[in-house]
Amino acid sequence: RIYDPSRYTHAVVARNGHFFAIDIVHPDTAEPLPVSSIEAQLTEVIKEADSKPPSKLGLLTSSNRDSWTNARNTLIEAGGDSMKMALEVLESGAVMLCLDDTAPVSREECCIKLLTGGEASGSNRWFDKSIQLMVSKNGKSGILGEHSMMDG
Repeated sequence: RIYDPSRYTHAVVARNGHFFAIDIVHPDTAEPLPVSSIEAQLTEVIKEADSKPPSKLGLLTSSNRDSWTNARNTLIEAGGDSMKMALEVLESGAVMLCLDDTAPVSREECCIKLLTGGEASGSNRWFDKSIQLMVSKNGKSGILGEHSMMDG
């Protein structure tokens, strides 16, 4: 599904397997929010996510398409309208920022973390998002693009 960027002006942040929406555009002026505002929101996300046990929800999106579709439908059946709305917020974000609590060093470690998240950070991804920016605690970062929505 394609979401209208004039209606959906948030980004999604993944931390510890939990997903949070943050504002990136002022709702009245449509201007980008100042860095200090985004930084404050990110600080709150980290604080809240780190106070909770890890979640594995994002791993569902790493399954094959049929399994993930069935799991998504099961989530909506079990969670009703609130789950449907939560998934819409997650899926409609302009980008996803994955804040990983790992510190890859070698090229191989970085490749695994950036491509799949590996065992430690795989649940901190949402593989249906078109653009995911991953940042490790040591600053190693990269981008993962799911291109099918942009093909053609």
